[in-house]
Amino acid sequence: MGRILVADDHDALRRGLVRGLTEAGHEVEEASNGNAAIERLHDSYFDVVLSDLKMGGSDGMDVLRTTRAMHPTTAVILMTAFGSVNTAVEAMKIGAFDYVQKPFEIEEMEVKIEKALEVKRLKHELDYLRGTQQDIYEFDKIVGQSVASSTCSTSSRRWRRAIRPCSFAAKPAPARS
Repeated sequence: MGRILVADDHDALRRGLVRGLTEAGHEVEEASNGNAAIERLHDSYFDVVLSDLKMGGSDGMDVLRTTRAMHPTTAVILMTAFGSVNTAVEAMKIGAFDYVQKPFEIEEMEVKIEKALEVKRLKHELDYLRGTQQDIYEFDKIVGQSVASSTCSTSSRRWRRAIRPCSFAAKPAPARS
C-alpha cells in the first residue's frame, strides 16, 4: 500500500477519503487547503497526492507543480466539481496522473490509486533492470578461455574502436517492365 496525501477544503469529502483509504490499508495524511498540502510536501514524501483543483490558498495546479518539482515520481490525481476539458488537458501536460470529476465513488478512486502505485512500481522496476542489465551485458564482462573466444574478443574490441557511425544512401532499384 502507499503513502497518500489528500488535499481538499471540503471537510466531509476529505475526511471520507481519508477514512476509506485508511480502511483500504493506505497510510493517509490530510491537508485542508493548498498551502497546507505544499507544506506537507516539503516535510514528507508521498506516493500519491489527491488534490482538489479549487481550494483556498494555493490551488490544485500549484500543488501539482510543487509535487512535480519536489517529488517527480509522486503521482498526482486532481479532483474537481468545476472541471473543463482545457483544465484537464493543462493538468495532464504538467504531469497529473489523472483527473477526476466530482462526485465520484470511493471505489473509483481506489482503482485510480492502485493504477498509480502500479505504474510507479513498474517504472522503478524498469529503471532497476536497465541498470543491472547494462552491468551484466557490458562487453568486458564476457568470459571465455578458448582460443576462438579470445580471438573474437580481441577482434571485437578493435572493431569497436575503429567503427564510426555512418549512413548509406541506396539508389532505388530500376523499375522492371
